[in-house]
Amino acid sequence: MKRYLIALMCLLGATTTMAQQNNTPYQKFNITAYMEMGTNFCETNPFRQFGASLIPSYSITRNWFVGIPINLSGELYQNQLTGIKNNFGGDFRLGVTAGYDFYWDEDVFTVSAAVLSTPLMNTTPQSLYYELGVKWSPNYLPIRPIVGIGVRYYQSLTNTFRDAVCCYVCMGLRF
Repeated sequence: MKRYLIALMCLLGATTTMAQQNNTPYQKFNITAYMEMGTNFCETNPFRQFGASLIPSYSITRNWFVGIPINLSGELYQNQLTGIKNNFGGDFRLGVTAGYDFYWDEDVFTVSAAVLSTPLMNTTPQSLYYELGVKWSPNYLPIRPIVGIGVRYYQSLTNTFRDAVCCYVCMGLRF
């Protein structure tokens, strides 16, 4: 296991060094805003999600970035306590994200991972989700459209709904 971690750190260091050698100008601060819809495609444990996200981010190098995603979403799920299907939970989530931008001709492909949580003082069901996503946007526009797909693992911190793995799609803008 230690060998894999050392190899991963060497790979990350090499890509960061190569990215810093590229002297082309890039934006340090970005804002991404998008709408999203997700589902787990399961009839026995249905979970549907829709919402909006706003992600202010800071580019460490031309390729690596970190950000603070703010998400307002609604979930439709089967309540495990009452057995009632399609309960609606409206959640405000806050978290951290990190990612890498791959530049290819005039396109940017972004691979990112995020962890978001509902605030602990929230009265709605407490939950946490882990996300891995891929997004595309053109690089030649100042305000760029963005489309993406990804996978999320929703972890219920209360017994309101079962944990769920969902696929999502998103569309929005990157400034």
